[in-house]
Amino acid sequence: MSDALQTALLCPSYEVARTVLIARGITLDVKTLRRLCQSAGGLDNNLRGCLSLSGEDKLHGHTLVVSIDGGRIRLRKRKRGRKANQLKRQGYHTDWKEPKLFTLYLTDAKGNRVKEFKPLHDATMGDHDAAYALLESYLDNLELEQLERIVFCGDGSSWIWNGAEKLCDRMGFDENKIFQVLDYTHAKQNLRDIIDLVCPTKQAVTTKKWKELLWNGQMDALKASIKALVTDKRKLTQALKKFTNYFAANRKRMQYAHFSAQGLPCGSGHVESAIRRVINLRLKAPGTFWLKEMAECFLFLRSQVISGRWKIFMDNLISLARRAFHACIIAESVQLKNTEAV
Repeated sequence: MSDALQTALLCPSYEVARTVLIARGITLDVKTLRRLCQSAGGLDNNLRGCLSLSGEDKLHGHTLVVSIDGGRIRLRKRKRGRKANQLKRQGYHTDWKEPKLFTLYLTDAKGNRVKEFKPLHDATMGDHDAAYALLESYLDNLELEQLERIVFCGDGSSWIWNGAEKLCDRMGFDENKIFQVLDYTHAKQNLRDIIDLVCPTKQAVTTKKWKELLWNGQMDALKASIKALVTDKRKLTQALKKFTNYFAANRKRMQYAHFSAQGLPCGSGHVESAIRRVINLRLKAPGTFWLKEMAECFLFLRSQVISGRWKIFMDNLISLARRAFHACIIAESVQLKNTEAV
């Protein structure tokens, strides 16, 4: 089952997976592969967090980095109404949807990744609240009191930071241990939008100066420089609107020099990489349209493979199935004894 699942998850299609498995002496049809994926991946969200952990992960004295972002896949939704007589199949919609993916990894006091702790990945097709509920189920299964700090990383999307703050309130985290970091690369990209409004002859010097102000978190100085260098009134209005909505609103998340000095990450590249490997390389393939339930299964199962926690997951899944089987046998035995007694 493990070999069949991994092949189906890593190959570009069920048909390719079936061919690879046949060459290895495992003969399964496409429907069986699909059912195996549904059986292994269609788990309750509360189970997903505990099945990914070995119970031996050591967090003491480290920093937990939580990164979250959205990807893109196309879902297949059947059109309403009766099928037209001239069509062989009922038509369907293929709208783009945003799966929400998060990653968790550990760093030491100097900001270096702790390689002994395999990262945790997972994603869901649910809404923003569902994504944070899933994240919470993972955090509930970690001994968070051992951590020195918890860092949330992401881009400038408001849903990421609103959800992170609500999550911290629900879990009662110590405010002194929580840090929020807006990805530095995204910040520079948004700064570029304002730089483009400056006179072309001054853009080179402006870019260097403004990046230094951004890195040091000097937002007041950055605003003053924008007013001085953007001379066109219409462009200045655009620049100040961008500054207010993005930079001023995320001031506390853009103290990059301070974060770097404390050994905290300044980017969310880890989750960007996970989105590419978990989602894009399999679920975002051209001409691929997913049913929501199957997409949810693949998001979870591919997360286990890509993060390197597949063996932990399979061992836990087998143990869970064994306990459920034993409980069923005991229940039947009790029922039989009661029937015999009557």
